[in-house]
Amino acid sequence: MPKPAPRWRLDRRFKALFLLLIVVAIIAAVFLAREVNKYRVGSGRYEDIAQAVLPSRATDLPSQASTPIPPTAPPAPGHTATPAPTLGPTLSPQELELRQIEAILPVDFNRLHSINPNAVGWIYNQGTTLDYPVVQGDDNEYYLTHMIDGTPNKLGSIFMDQRNKPDFSDDVTVIYGHNMEDGSMFTSLEKYKQQAFFDQHPRIYLRTPGGIMRLELFSGMLIRPEEFDEFKRNFDSADEKLAAIRDFKERSTFKTTLTPDPSDRLLTLVTCVYDFPGARFIVIGRLVPLSL
Repeated sequence: MPKPAPRWRLDRRFKALFLLLIVVAIIAAVFLAREVNKYRVGSGRYEDIAQAVLPSRATDLPSQASTPIPPTAPPAPGHTATPAPTLGPTLSPQELELRQIEAILPVDFNRLHSINPNAVGWIYNQGTTLDYPVVQGDDNEYYLTHMIDGTPNKLGSIFMDQRNKPDFSDDVTVIYGHNMEDGSMFTSLEKYKQQAFFDQHPRIYLRTPGGIMRLELFSGMLIRPEEFDEFKRNFDSADEKLAAIRDFKERSTFKTTLTPDPSDRLLTLVTCVYDFPGARFIVIGRLVPLSL
């Protein structure tokens, strides 16, 4: 029968294990602090860019200026009537929408292009964290790990596929962004797996040097990377494009009555998800110019 280990030997083993656990905890804490700092630095830099590029961003949105004024009683004898205020023309819903988005996204493209001459626009989804500049690189790798100003950071950038035309004139334009743990970049796209989220956020807005466009969403899809590689940027015929649109709608995680016309330009937003290895979630909409 083996003799029990001396108490002093057990104490040494316990102390060694305890010290090892402390070292592991310290390393983990340092690693976590570095990761948190990367998020903080990246988010802070994008906030600085937004302040520089959107210096006159409105906090209160313009409202309809044609509120009816109630009739007034006739003036008392000896008093002069006060002239009624002159009302401006009533804005149509689209005109009011355009004024509101212009106030939210007063993008100074001269300043934006001084930060990165390859910036192609600014994307915004009201009520979410999606509020970023969009850039296009020479490849689809660089901006996965670099911010729009070239700073290396895990947040990367929101960027257009290198194969697309920068003016969004292709049949299908593709934009990529990370799904980050802190909720930044394209993280909110995954919420389109839920009908309720789509019902609250059916539109996304894009401002470019050419004007403002409304992205009217009609599909959200969970796909494999090899499947996405087969998606076309331009179709050979209207029938082929319409067949693709119908397929997107049938596979969508949310339902809508909107069916784009083959003449519509489409925009696809892509992010990583973790439903299975290599999974991607994409949100697709048609681009509707609000101004040119």
